[in-house]
Amino acid sequence: MLKATAGGGGIGMRVCVDTAAVDEAFPFVERLGSNHFGNAGVYLERFIPDARHVEVQIFGDGDGRVIALGERDCSLQRRNQKSLRKLPHPDCLSARVGDG
Repeated sequence: MLKATAGGGGIGMRVCVDTAAVDEAFPFVERLGSNHFGNAGVYLERFIPDARHVEVQIFGDGDGRVIALGERDCSLQRRNQKSLRKLPHPDCLSARVGDG
């Protein structure tokens, strides 16, 4: 997948299945990044179909104390925008039940 380095919200993302697709998409992604974010940088990332999007919430006090506040499943998306967030992630909830 080609992605705009300064992108967000799915802007500047193109799945490329071969080098011809990369060659075709590169100027498009570059232009989107420049127009939307003022940055024409592009990078390549491995595309994983049917992946889960799980976010972990981290809190730190600036003095070295950091805790994980939990995770949430943000996999349900429309146009690369999160449509639904489940807290906590269902797979992690079942693991916690027996933790006591």
